[in-house]
Amino acid sequence: MSILRILLALAFVTGLSVGVSFAADAKDSKNKTMVCAFENEDDIGTFDMGKTATAEIVKEHATEGKMCAKVTVPADGDTNFFYVMNEKFKAMFPSDWTEYKTLKIDVFSESERPVKLEFRVSSDNFAKKYESYPSIPVKKAYTITIDLKSVAKKINIADVESFKFYTNGSVPFEYILYFDNLRMEK
Repeated sequence: MSILRILLALAFVTGLSVGVSFAADAKDSKNKTMVCAFENEDDIGTFDMGKTATAEIVKEHATEGKMCAKVTVPADGDTNFFYVMNEKFKAMFPSDWTEYKTLKIDVFSESERPVKLEFRVSSDNFAKKYESYPSIPVKKAYTITIDLKSVAKKINIADVESFKFYTNGSVPFEYILYFDNLRMEK
């Protein structure tokens, strides 16, 4: 009998821990909107890549799911890469960001030096813009976190119309960046 009680107790405790895990996952999913998981070629097809950048779906450095986007920008390549605007933007992002606190994307760089990116979102027919300048460390997992209260001071976050990563000036060396888990969190 005592072995049966022990087994029942273990089953009960295991069931409780699994239930708690599912409850935490459900709460996280209620507070997070996945914009792009980068699990297939269609996901990167939504983004414009500029004239010289390339993108592919790969397994290396995925942070959620099994895949991520590998973006390669050659030295002296196009400074505009990895962006989405107009109708593509409207199909991908919620246009009203007022209910969210942050915009996040996981990034990993295999570049030879840290990569200084420029991030921009805009509203009001592109007349208003918010910019930030994340520096991506070499060979370290990194999450770019954009505080949407700061964004709201510059643009109308109830009517956002573009999302863009680019560089200011020429690309001094080849950028190899992995992007995953583009999400908005409440």
